[in-house]
Amino acid sequence: MDYAQAISYIDGCQRFVGNKDGLKNILGLTDDLGQPQRKYPVIHVAGTNGKGSVCCYVDTVLRRAGYKTGLYTSPYLQRFNERIRIRGENATDEQIARWATQVKAAVDARLQRGFIHPAMFEVITAMGFLGFAQERIDAAVVEVGLGGRLDATNVVQPAITAIAAIGLDHTRVLGDTLEQIAFEKAGIIKPGVPVVLYPQGEGVRAVVRKAAREKGAPLIDLADWQIDIRQESLAGVRFDLRGPGGEALCDLHIRMLGRYQAYNAAVAAAVLLTLQKMGWQLTEGDIREGLAQASWPGRFEVLGQDPLTLIDGAHNPQGAQALREGLRAYLPKGMPVVLCCGALNGKDAAGVMAELSAFAAEAVLTDPPGTDRAKPAQELVPYFAGRPVTVERDARAAVAYAVRRAQALQGAAVVAGSLYLAGAARTWLRGDAKEK
Repeated sequence: MDYAQAISYIDGCQRFVGNKDGLKNILGLTDDLGQPQRKYPVIHVAGTNGKGSVCCYVDTVLRRAGYKTGLYTSPYLQRFNERIRIRGENATDEQIARWATQVKAAVDARLQRGFIHPAMFEVITAMGFLGFAQERIDAAVVEVGLGGRLDATNVVQPAITAIAAIGLDHTRVLGDTLEQIAFEKAGIIKPGVPVVLYPQGEGVRAVVRKAAREKGAPLIDLADWQIDIRQESLAGVRFDLRGPGGEALCDLHIRMLGRYQAYNAAVAAAVLLTLQKMGWQLTEGDIREGLAQASWPGRFEVLGQDPLTLIDGAHNPQGAQALREGLRAYLPKGMPVVLCCGALNGKDAAGVMAELSAFAAEAVLTDPPGTDRAKPAQELVPYFAGRPVTVERDARAAVAYAVRRAQALQGAAVVAGSLYLAGAARTWLRGDAKEK
């Protein structure tokens, strides 16, 4: 297969639900591929919000320390190749085509033996694991796709695991309480393997503590650490991190915006400090410089200054709340915000729009592009009662209009509500060539 055929094959796998009997199907597929995920140490990261950022921080620091890394994340923002990265660079079209061809051959052979077809995420995960093995990486940083316990990535034997912020998302699959969702996330904890936990409420902490205790896994709970924010601005965040065991990293600087990013970086730092204790070759300078260099597109990302224009993939209430708090911290008091937003069916639109509408002087509502799950923009109008609202179902036109309105009002344009919308807006606003 060439690249276009590989992407077509992957897209076609959306019609398959995979094996509902736990991890049997992905285990069988990776076995037939030679268990590539066992050929390198893995840092495995779950969570509702921030897990991609945590992965990015860890990956950047490891590369700064000289490790050849593989980074596996989802979904992509602009181009499929983002999902599998080697040494910080997206996989090439040729690599994607080769890995897809090899995985398809293994899938076809399994179908001949009577096994069911794997789901799309299982196919992509197998591609990532296989690609990392063929590239002979030193370490893989692997982001969970959904949940943890039954996620296709959970066939790894990690060196360390981490659980980022937990919130209410994918409730139809994972449960409708934070504790139920925490149970699924804690499913990545392995016997004897350290686990780092983002500062959480007591209910979530209790669930993770229990899981760690049952597995004999050392727990590094960031709720027991001291994270002091020194400074927040559009130039980044400075903070101090101190652990109960005497760990101390003072005046850390990160480029990623938002107070919550300091907490994500703290999780990454705790992961890296633990790896250091386990014998990994990491210095304090590597951690400092790697955290400072890390950037993760589409998360409170500033793309223009006249007018101030930013995008954020916030698509659940917790993420939208973090965006609202960030805007309050960074924007001049009284600066009007023109919000361009959309949502997907199956998401908590009411919860998200309650947060987004709180800072919007005007709203431009649109249908997120590139998905058949877009919620019709007209259905979002009631959430913005009392504010000027424009419905423009063409997303590109909606983004352009929001920027023009922000300029006219001497305000800021914010694109949020969906990663599909944020990714497309990033392409248009940066003038990138859009390819799948």
